[in-house]
Amino acid sequence: MAKKKYSSGRSGAAQRFKETKVGAFLTEKAPKLVSQLGEFLPDQGGLGIVKNLISTDTELPPEDKETAMKLLELDIM
Repeated sequence: MAKKKYSSGRSGAAQRFKETKVGAFLTEKAPKLVSQLGEFLPDQGGLGIVKNLISTDTELPPEDKETAMKLLELDIM
């Protein structure tokens, strides 16, 4: 069974992490974190890793972590 690719609605093109809701938010709030992910193409397992990175980041304020987690959930749906 093929893994689900997350799409931005573009004609069949896979969405890069920076193009997801949480990726766009973190590009502004935690650019160092996003730069470590590079051109990562998110999938279910990869977004789990991102969730862990967000929760353990020491530079991201708690309110930004909460927002990022909510956006991450939207991206997973």
